[in-house]
Formats: sequence, C-alpha cells, structure tokens
Amino acid sequence: MKIITKNNDIIIAISKDVREDSNMIELDEGIIIPKNLVKEIYSVESVPEDVAPIRYCYNNEENFYLNPRYKENYSLEEKVSALEDAVNLLLGF
Repeated sequence: MKIITKNNDIIIAISKDVREDSNMIELDEGIIIPKNLVKEIYSVESVPEDVAPIRYCYNNEENFYLNPRYKENYSLEEKVSALEDAVNLLLGF
C-alpha cells in the first residue's frame, strides 16, 4: 500500500499503487494529484481499518497517528466564520 502525505505529514490519499511523472501522481482509482501538493509517498505493509485521509497523519518515526488539527464536528458558528473568511479572501479584503 502507498500512503501519500502533504505538509505536516497529513495523509491525503491511500492507494494500492501509484504512478508518477514529472508533474503528477496517479492513483489506482484514476485520481490524479499534482506533485507540488505531495510531501512524501510511503510504502507500508498494511493500513489499519480506521485510518482515513485528513483524519490521520503518517511518518516513519510515529507511523499512523491522529491529525492533531482534525476536528470531526464543526459548530455552525465555525462553519459560517470559515465561509466568511473564504469570501473575504476571494474578494481581497
């Protein structure tokens, strides 16, 4: 199995195999990830059943561990605030 991580070791994809070229990484499922978003590709024997992209991180020292910034449920206030921030960013405020 292949574990694809981005900055801070956050898992962005799990795949049986990957194909790389100079600009992209293609997963078995036909998903294409731009190479500039990928920090590392790890080969592992197996992946625990509860491990999911974004929710978990991976590196050689700690193996699989919960993403400390992952939050399962966001409150309505947090969702509205995030949307306001995104709109302001897009509008240049």
